[in-house]
Amino acid sequence: MQQGSTNFLLSALQIKYPAAEILDKGWFAWLLTSIGMFFAMAPNVINQRVLQWYFRFAVVIFHVLVVMYWIWFPIRASQEGGFQTGSGVFDHFYNGINLGEEKQASDAYCWTISVLFGAWVFYGYDASVHLAEETQGASEVVAKGMWMATLSAWVMSVPTLIIILFCIQDFDGIINGSYANNWAAYLVQLVGQNGAVAILCLLWVDSTCATASCFMSAQRVTYAISRDGILPGSKYFRRLSKKSHSKPPYFPFGVLDASENFWRYV
Repeated sequence: MQQGSTNFLLSALQIKYPAAEILDKGWFAWLLTSIGMFFAMAPNVINQRVLQWYFRFAVVIFHVLVVMYWIWFPIRASQEGGFQTGSGVFDHFYNGINLGEEKQASDAYCWTISVLFGAWVFYGYDASVHLAEETQGASEVVAKGMWMATLSAWVMSVPTLIIILFCIQDFDGIINGSYANNWAAYLVQLVGQNGAVAILCLLWVDSTCATASCFMSAQRVTYAISRDGILPGSKYFRRLSKKSHSKPPYFPFGVLDASENFWRYV
């Protein structure tokens, strides 16, 4: 996930510094990814209150981006080259992985995967599964969590994706873009270089916050499987410091309830 976040930041740097050769170096991308992972890991280690504000900040950025997509993009499209036609949005299909001599996947398969992915920005259906061992009535609650997360992704992402598609200015220019993420080419066409850099930086911050949530769920899973003796060196991974042992973990959105039996065991 953090590699995807790095591509947002790299794209912003490529827009501002197009002649910088360092931006094409693999080690530089690795360095940015490592730095981003450190920022994502830190709140999970420092303090639960820091993690709480971290996620609140991520939610604020998310809503700022939604406002941009739903309001600013259509305004800019009307000021630039106008909107795509309905046929251009709903009838034009581009399968970018079948450009070689050998066909890698059918159009129907690629369409299905793209729909299931929820427009690549709204997801989290797997969070319920990661915390299943610490959830009361997991067999029912986890399933509901997955369904509601998937439904929320559709409700939010599909209309947003349609708006984005209608605001496309130059489809071929986006496909042939040289940025680390082709989303940067779309933004440059629509909102200009400065606007594109601002949005890409917000996306980098928000995606890094999403990586922090992955760290949070991963550490709970690590504890759970080490507690059951599955993980090598389990006696070390299941140790809790006095600070961690003093109170239940923080669930930022209040979706899951910690199991009383679990904490009685701890």
